[in-house]
Amino acid sequence: MRPLHVSQIEVFNKRFNNLIDAELIRVDINSATAITLIFNVQDENREFDWIGLELQVSGVSDAKIVDDNKIPFIDMSDGVSILHENSSVIISIGKYRSFETANNAPLFVKGSTLKYKENTFNA
Repeated sequence: MRPLHVSQIEVFNKRFNNLIDAELIRVDINSATAITLIFNVQDENREFDWIGLELQVSGVSDAKIVDDNKIPFIDMSDGVSILHENSSVIISIGKYRSFETANNAPLFVKGSTLKYKENTFNA
């Protein structure tokens, strides 16, 4: 996993088009303070080929997670918002501009650090 620093978020979002129309594959609760969201996304750097992408939030302080059987029904048409405020980061499904509104997302994870990993497409 590679750290995703605040200065890289804008470039990351552009590369993966804010994960608009991505596929949320699953949510892994690694521990009480670490959660990984696993997606299939289109990668601009690979001529929009589909790849697997893991986003891991550590130091989790708040989250809203759905049951595994509901994941295929999550609307990804607005993509994912990755927001940073002070020393916290939040990943939320949907288009949000603030931490306060991101808490209304159908699924979100808030923590202290964010890492990512590129994988092969999850069939």
